Amino acid sequence: MAKADQLRPAELPPVKVYTRLGDDERERTIAFKIPSGMDPMDLLERGATIDGNQAVLTVALDYPAYQPNPEYTCPDLNDGQNYTGMSMTRVLGDCQRGLVKFFRERGYTVEFA
Repeated sequence: MAKADQLRPAELPPVKVYTRLGDDERERTIAFKIPSGMDPMDLLERGATIDGNQAVLTVALDYPAYQPNPEYTCPDLNDGQNYTGMSMTRVLGDCQRGLVKFFRERGYTVEFA
């Protein structure tokens, strides 16, 4: 099987992304199977969690010591920073849009399941 960098974009299979409830109603997980040819260590360094052959991003409340109020956060795979905000829905949408951008720049399409 050819590696991702050897395939034309039309030949790359779509990446199926699953968004699910996390540990409670204030948390969501975004999971996808790591495409063949993509380095899991790169995803890990960008903020994803690796679970077998899947990568997981989590939208959850973060309680930073320097702020009086918690904020929702989710890793941005594009620049290594976090999406942050007071609205889980807004941060979840930002994270999903960032994930689509990340994959498009690498020649993949994304399907949400």
